[in-house]
Amino acid sequence: MVGDAKNPPTLLAAASFNGIAVIDADPYIPGGGGAQWWVNQNNFFRSTRNFVIDLRRVPAANSATGLHWQVSQATSLVNIRVEMSQAAGNNHQGIFMENGSGGFMSDLYFNGCVG
Repeated sequence: MVGDAKNPPTLLAAASFNGIAVIDADPYIPGGGGAQWWVNQNNFFRSTRNFVIDLRRVPAANSATGLHWQVSQATSLVNIRVEMSQAAGNNHQGIFMENGSGGFMSDLYFNGCVG
């Protein structure tokens, strides 16, 4: 996924959003007992750059994640800004990476209340 570097498009989560993440590189299979679409160490050649991910419409008490990035090598996240709730004790997170290899990342910005 590649957005405009000079004017990055905004991916806006609706107030009713309840998925694992706005951008999900390795979705969990519904009713699959924790199974995912890909084995994370074989999840190659994923790239996302030049986006704003806005979670602020999701209520602060609800879980909301900008990126679920469970990938392997030859992957990248570049020039991404995640806007989260400013409310104390909110349940928003910018990125969730439970395992895999991570890949290359640069120019990532996470704005919101931490803690």
